[in-house]
Amino acid sequence: MTPFPTMFAVRYTLNGFNAADPFFSFRKSVRFPVQTELSSVGFPHEVFFYTGFIVKRRNEIDRFPIREKVLHLTEAAKSVAVIITVLNEESNIAPIFSELKKIESNTASWKLTSIVFADGGSTDNTGKEIEAQSGQMPGFSVITRSQKLKPGTAPATIEAADSVNADWIVVMDGDLQHPIYKIPELLNAKSEGYDVVVASRYVEGGIISRTATRGAVSKGAEFLCRHYVKSSGTLADPLSGFFVTDAYRISSLTPVPGLYKLLLYVLASSGELKSKEVPYSFGRRIHGKSKLTAGSTHFIRRYLKELSFYKKTEKAR
Repeated sequence: MTPFPTMFAVRYTLNGFNAADPFFSFRKSVRFPVQTELSSVGFPHEVFFYTGFIVKRRNEIDRFPIREKVLHLTEAAKSVAVIITVLNEESNIAPIFSELKKIESNTASWKLTSIVFADGGSTDNTGKEIEAQSGQMPGFSVITRSQKLKPGTAPATIEAADSVNADWIVVMDGDLQHPIYKIPELLNAKSEGYDVVVASRYVEGGIISRTATRGAVSKGAEFLCRHYVKSSGTLADPLSGFFVTDAYRISSLTPVPGLYKLLLYVLASSGELKSKEVPYSFGRRIHGKSKLTAGSTHFIRRYLKELSFYKKTEKAR
């Protein structure tokens, strides 16, 4: 075997060694800066110089002599896509872009690269407004994805997640009740090593502004949620629609029509997750109308059916 003295990076996944790609990925380092070299890999890594050997298997790494362990490097900043679900949100699009322009979009740990509007079938000028306002975000990929599977915001978000190339995904609604300025705080918490970071109404510092009827409905929905989906008990606000997690936890889900509570779907599918909740103020709508018809028997039947699906998903894990 011809000696192959080169720099290479070991490829990992969060579940350990990548069985689908069991050999190390070699990267020549002669003409490339170290950071460029490593950012092309996109996984946690160590870099070594080897002489005379091609090390193939992870568990064989310690059997071969190492001439020099160069350095232990911090992985490159994670790319982030923000997926915003919209349905007839024409009046909210300009404020959304205005708020997005204000937030910090790049740190040593993460970099906001994509903004995706998952449109559930708007019949107003939502699409035209997105196109008109997208010029405010130069350097960002701004995409509108029309929902294929209906009803449900969860399948729309899953389809959108499958269409972007990102490490982490922020999920939020386009009704302005989820404050965009909280995005950096969620991402900074995610960079601490959590699997999912949730913007929560029910932890210390969280504020809810809603009618008494809406509050009673939410409490009832939360009670049923904890009864059906046991993994929801790890969070104070498992019904939150505003959170950040690894992209694969969303894109790997099956986009089933009729699902709305994506966070519950992630919890039911993933098992025990290391989670953190960040408080936020959940306000009333400023523009547009709520799509929730919480007082109807149709809503109750739909919600119970959805919870039953998550319960089955959790048991089948």
